[in-house]
Amino acid sequence: MHMNAPNAANYFELFKGAALHGYPPAEWSRQIDLVQSPGAFGKMRPRLEAFHGPAEYSYQTAGSFRKLGALKAAYGHYSRLAGVSFNACLVNLYRDGADSVAWHADDEKDMGPVVLSVSYGSTRRFAVRCNATRKVTSFDLEHKDVLIMHPGAQSLFQHCIRKTAQPVGPRLSMTFRTML
Repeated sequence: MHMNAPNAANYFELFKGAALHGYPPAEWSRQIDLVQSPGAFGKMRPRLEAFHGPAEYSYQTAGSFRKLGALKAAYGHYSRLAGVSFNACLVNLYRDGADSVAWHADDEKDMGPVVLSVSYGSTRRFAVRCNATRKVTSFDLEHKDVLIMHPGAQSLFQHCIRKTAQPVGPRLSMTFRTML
């Protein structure tokens, strides 16, 4: 789904500028990966992350955009779209094709079952793998695309953004969630 989100162009420029130019410097992190695949134990995640919400993630040390009021306007828009009340957002910045996220499910115990992801910037390939059959389906997420993962999706599937050797510019992913 392609959306004209409120202030869509502004979100991408705001977060990309903050990360690439070091402002505000304490709000982005490259979390140490302690829970992914055994080969990834103790390695830095290959992307920048920041969290906005009422409390810190219980499993991570992502930077916090708690003081950034610009995100609050998006909560109502995306909550209406998904039919749930979002109160948290994990922002991921993929600076180029070397940045990625490994196969995973957004199945944290302190989060609700619906995740809405909106993409800004460069197109990246999103892959979904069925847990039962291991079949992989991939599609492109383009600028302003919205992906909604409904209840059950996190228990049936995993997803990832793979590295690519193709030249790509920055991509911002804002994943809206409900903290319980």
